[in-house]
Amino acid sequence: MGGGTLTPRTFGPTSLVSHTVPFAAFVGHTSADTYVSTSARHCAIANCVLDAPVLLPAGVLVTSLEVDACDTNPTEDFGVNFLRAFGSGNVSGTGFVSSSGNPGCVVFTADVTPPHTIDNHENTYYLRFFSPVADSSLRLRAVRILYQLQVSEPSAIASFGDVPTNHPQFPFIEALVASGITAGCGNGNYCPDAPLTRGQMAVFLSKGLGLHFAP
Repeated sequence: MGGGTLTPRTFGPTSLVSHTVPFAAFVGHTSADTYVSTSARHCAIANCVLDAPVLLPAGVLVTSLEVDACDTNPTEDFGVNFLRAFGSGNVSGTGFVSSSGNPGCVVFTADVTPPHTIDNHENTYYLRFFSPVADSSLRLRAVRILYQLQVSEPSAIASFGDVPTNHPQFPFIEALVASGITAGCGNGNYCPDAPLTRGQMAVFLSKGLGLHFAP
């Protein structure tokens, strides 16, 4: 699967974060796509389609999918698509997981190739479960979407005279500027080699983490 180590953390670009979509979030694509729920969800008609919305933070990099499901059918398999809708009714698949054989209740995995950066301004995202049978031999328990945080790509023009585009910290300083965390040290400079005071650190951390007083 994608790079990184899956941990309970929800921050840091080196860790994989797991976003779980439970079976209860999946509903019929149309009113004809009926289903049955117990501790999982399966189709009540053959060739039915169930959809669930996906709400992920903008800019994260989706690397892989895990489908917690059961396949006890000797001849048929289910499929799960990670889809994005864009433009006027356009739909594109960004990841696909399917069962094979009848391995029972296991976790099926697949990489998202290439990894996809979430763009909530231009796209909407959802999961689609397809089952060719109308019984519990193919049933869905949950889908986990694994993603990583990432630093956005910088612009081609430097914001500061002392941090040119070939500076090793250029993309990270530009990300701070774009996020409104820093405006530099004055006179069009960032002063990348200057020491950081405790007061300046407080501004960086409070703005970067969105810290606030509880009501």
